[in-house]
Amino acid sequence: MSNERTGFGRVLPGRLLHWLALVALPTAALAATPEWENEQINRVNVEPMHSTSVPYPDRAAALARKPMESAFVRSLNGPWSFHFSKRPEQRPVDFYKPEFPVADWPTLDVPSNWQMKGYGVPIYTNITYPFKNNRPRVTSEPPKTWTAFDNRNEVGSYRRDIDLPADWAGYETFIHFDGVESAFYLWVNGQKVGYHESSYAAAEFRLTPYLKPGKNTVAVEVYRWCDGSYAEDQDFIRLSGIFRDVFLFATPQTYLRDYFAKPELNDDYVDGTLKVTAKVRNTAADETKRTLGIELIDADGKTVLTQEQAVTAAANAETAVEFSQPVPHPAQWSAEIPNLYTVLLTLKDADGRVLMVDRTRVGFRKIEIKNSALLINGLAVIFKGVNR
Repeated sequence: MSNERTGFGRVLPGRLLHWLALVALPTAALAATPEWENEQINRVNVEPMHSTSVPYPDRAAALARKPMESAFVRSLNGPWSFHFSKRPEQRPVDFYKPEFPVADWPTLDVPSNWQMKGYGVPIYTNITYPFKNNRPRVTSEPPKTWTAFDNRNEVGSYRRDIDLPADWAGYETFIHFDGVESAFYLWVNGQKVGYHESSYAAAEFRLTPYLKPGKNTVAVEVYRWCDGSYAEDQDFIRLSGIFRDVFLFATPQTYLRDYFAKPELNDDYVDGTLKVTAKVRNTAADETKRTLGIELIDADGKTVLTQEQAVTAAANAETAVEFSQPVPHPAQWSAEIPNLYTVLLTLKDADGRVLMVDRTRVGFRKIEIKNSALLINGLAVIFKGVNR
């Protein structure tokens, strides 16, 4: 009897154990191993993850819900100078240096997959790795009939120049990659910023120490496969490149880095509570005094509640702030009637000047299991379908 689980995205249990039990390389070997074949390194100088959000300059911009039009955001989507290499040893090693000539390179749109633009070969495979199985290596020699025999590990070299907005002077600047398959290095103005692998997870880097006023050169070196590709093996067409949005965003030196808004219904399913945990980060060398406020707005644009707290942000540190406010008779969320509220988080300086605003949408609901029944807002839900 086969132990293969059939269906879309099928995997072998043995394969799952296979990559979970990756064998660590000896220390001496690790020192000479690139990050993309070292399972003990999957990120270098990457910012901590946070809620999906971008900063807005004021309340009106946040309520407009147009993140790419925020004064604190600049899209880097569009044409990038591009060079394709079939193997890592064939790549233009020094392309990240601003003086390296790329004027004759073709351009490739970001976001896109380079195999869909005439470079390299798309590969479909299910339970067989598209490269020789020699964990954590991805460049060992496979059979001569495999695409990976010639295209041992395709590399895309991306370059573009950017001009920083003049009014971003004195702000922190970050770059955000929504998705890059499968691993990449980042340089700015010839300086190495960091490395990231995990194709479908976003990656952010703080660029402030590497930037200068005016024109800046950004270079990204993308590898088709890395040690993480052992964990990403599944039933799909294998493609590569910067395949999701890329953008810059700016924040004050003391800024709202992360938050979690949790709306709850009380046990009576009538009243609710809004709980918010926020993290304020200060990158400055001195302590700062700030005020963080929350505002809950209903679907009609009416403010339901507001609350503010003073925040003392230690130098080069992160401070947690917690809110908990009762919400009488909130409109409840359900699949049939998905009522949503807007939560605004506003950071102000000591003089009450708005520094930045962030936003999210929430719904008040209560999910429970009682007497083997799944309840949403106290009502039983029946699931119908296959493999439920």
